[in-house]
Amino acid sequence: MVSMANPKPRILVVDDDNLLLKIFKHSLDEDQFEFDAAVNGEMALEKFHEGNHYEVIVSDMLMPEMDGVELLKRCRTSWPDTVRILLTGSSDTVLIADAINQADVFRFIPKPIQPRKLNQTVQDAVKHHRLIVCEKECLQNTLVQSVDALVKILEMTNGVAFALTEHVREYALQIGKAIQAPRLWSLEIAALLSQLGCVTIPELTLEHFYWGDNLSPKEDSMVRGHGEAARNILASIPRLEEVAEVVARAARPVDLKAFEAGDVISIHATIIRFSTEIDMLHRRGRSKEEILEHFRKEPVRYPESLISFFEGCELIATKLVMVELEVDKIKNGMYIHEDVKTREGMLIVSKGYRVNETVRNRLINFSEEGAIDRLIKVLISR
Repeated sequence: MVSMANPKPRILVVDDDNLLLKIFKHSLDEDQFEFDAAVNGEMALEKFHEGNHYEVIVSDMLMPEMDGVELLKRCRTSWPDTVRILLTGSSDTVLIADAINQADVFRFIPKPIQPRKLNQTVQDAVKHHRLIVCEKECLQNTLVQSVDALVKILEMTNGVAFALTEHVREYALQIGKAIQAPRLWSLEIAALLSQLGCVTIPELTLEHFYWGDNLSPKEDSMVRGHGEAARNILASIPRLEEVAEVVARAARPVDLKAFEAGDVISIHATIIRFSTEIDMLHRRGRSKEEILEHFRKEPVRYPESLISFFEGCELIATKLVMVELEVDKIKNGMYIHEDVKTREGMLIVSKGYRVNETVRNRLINFSEEGAIDRLIKVLISR
């Protein structure tokens, strides 16, 4: 009995000749493989779309309507892990070369079928499939761990930037699904890493930027360069080359023409820039109507499809968490959670006040004189 945890490999055979399908079924070792059949390319694709998984697909080369090369080419695009084998009685080297170039065929099975060679070829294809899956899982795990490590570095080094990333991710995925953006997994990773370059910016400068304060020319230059800084960090990580380019472009003005032309990197970068601006404006206290008015008043900076989506979506609530911090750990943008008074009862800062540089200096000065407690309750965004 075959364990459910380790089922037999499934082999899909596609041929318009029912007799050949029967021969194929009887030739395959049923103790090793599970056989399935389709009489044409459309039926084969339907089986995949219904959720069936196949380690190997074997297709006849010459079939009416959709030939074997076209079928295997579509399988390569949509189900790349399925190993592709072509069944042919032809010795036409042009057809064979075309199949190799377009469909990345693993091997050919010549007609007439020889059962022993057939079983060996299918066994080799199954082994090849396992290697593909193993390599993919290894790369995927490495990629996930790399992204997770980078996000944790951002969290530890710059809480202001980290607080933005999760909301940007949520907005980006909502928008991506709504406009049917390609490669959502890549968009999600780029959104999570969109603020990574901010580790190169002093926290005080970043706080001024996030809260809409005026920046000096030097500070403005640092902020504008955070996308390139992120690209330099990410570019050397395998499979993150595209993400690195997206993050870099997201820090630049939107390329509307490239977006409308369907350029994937421009689409992802535009979505992330739009999502970032929404969340930054919301954190500064802007309502949805005020944010929408901001986008409408500005010269055309974002595609209409994104602004239309924003009209129908809900703003993500900013979570405020109460923590006790020492005075010198309090940052701009935090909110005072309770009245701060001197030991004699004089009010220094009232509850609900948003911390700015003046308030920080005031609290530090009174703390150094011993006039107030060093621990103060504040609300921080998460």
